[in-house]
Amino acid sequence: KAFDTITSQVTSVLQFIDETDSAMKEQTEGSNQVLEALKKIQNITQEILSGSTEMSSGAGMILTEMERLQNIAVHLNTSSSSMKENIEKINTAILSVASLSDKNKELGDALQKTSDGFIL
Repeated sequence: KAFDTITSQVTSVLQFIDETDSAMKEQTEGSNQVLEALKKIQNITQEILSGSTEMSSGAGMILTEMERLQNIAVHLNTSSSSMKENIEKINTAILSVASLSDKNKELGDALQKTSDGFIL
C-alpha cells in the first residue's frame, strides 16, 4: 500500500511537471510572439521616422520655393508699379508734345498771315 501511495504521488508530480512544461512552452511561445510584434512595431516606427524626415525635408523645400515665389511677386509688383509710373510720364509727355504742336501750328498760321501781308 505504501508503494501504491508513492506511485500515486510520483504520477501526480509527473503530471504537475507535464502541466508546468506545457505552460512554460505556451509562455515561451507567447513571449516570442510579443517579441516579434515589438520588432514589427520598431520597424514601423523606423519607417514612420524616415517618412517624417522626408516630409520635413519636403516641407522645407516647399517653404523655400514659397519664399522665392513671394520675392518674385514683390519684384513683379514693384516692376509693374514702375512701368505704370513710366507710362503715365510718357502719356504726359505725349500730351505736352501735342499741346506744343498745336501752339506751333497756331504760331505758324499767325506767321503765315503776317507774312502774307508783306509785299514782295
